[in-house]
Amino acid sequence: ILAKAELGGLMLQAFPQDPERVKEAVKLIQDAEAGGNNDARRALAQLTLQGAAGIEQSLDKAKALLEKGSASGDGASTLGLSQLYAAGVNSGKGEVMLAKDEAKALEMLNKAVEQGSSPAMSALAARYFNGDNLVKKDPAKAIEMFKSAAAKGNAAANNSLGQIYENGLGEQKKNLEEAVKFYTAAANSGDAAAQFRVGNMLEVGVKDGDKIIVPPNPKSALDLYRISAQSGLAEANFNVGAYYEAGNIVDKDPAKSFAYFQRA
Repeated sequence: ILAKAELGGLMLQAFPQDPERVKEAVKLIQDAEAGGNNDARRALAQLTLQGAAGIEQSLDKAKALLEKGSASGDGASTLGLSQLYAAGVNSGKGEVMLAKDEAKALEMLNKAVEQGSSPAMSALAARYFNGDNLVKKDPAKAIEMFKSAAAKGNAAANNSLGQIYENGLGEQKKNLEEAVKFYTAAANSGDAAAQFRVGNMLEVGVKDGDKIIVPPNPKSALDLYRISAQSGLAEANFNVGAYYEAGNIVDKDPAKSFAYFQRA
């Protein structure tokens, strides 16, 4: 079942213009969903919501698939429902198919957190950190929730904690060592903003008083800027361009510098 789910997803990515392969991929995903695979269930819900891959568009069927996943304890499906209610759904003609319901969205978000979804934890933590019309501001609770998500490897939560500890936000004392730890975890999980921030730290080094927390390493900084630039981060593209413009670590190359500045 797991192989069917993964193969179906790969085939959709690899052969989007091949009707026979797409048909085969959809069948694999449908079989995996019928076998109880929640990844396939969410994928099928997304295809049904979009009316993609030859599947008839249907909000009701897509919502039913997510509800089925949520009922089975899948926090990612519950988060999907939360996102649907938060945004609402309109038809191509602008007709309201699913009314925006912030209270229902929050209810589903809380349920997704209870089901262990780290993206849901990170999203709800951000709301507690800032507060809004439905969530009372509670920075201490937000930080603990960010930490729970970070412990599960959530890149966004690790990046948020890096910002909190670096700047001493939300009544949290500034702690550069903790900030570096969380930024690094986020960078290792592929967060482009965190990769850029760790690159900044490596480029010039980080000190807390006389204590060296991150020694300068311009070469490693450039490596991280390049990785971050591949994700499309404008600031990272600019910094790579600056390296080539100045001939820092790399040979001076105005053409490459100009190309990176254009991307930025």
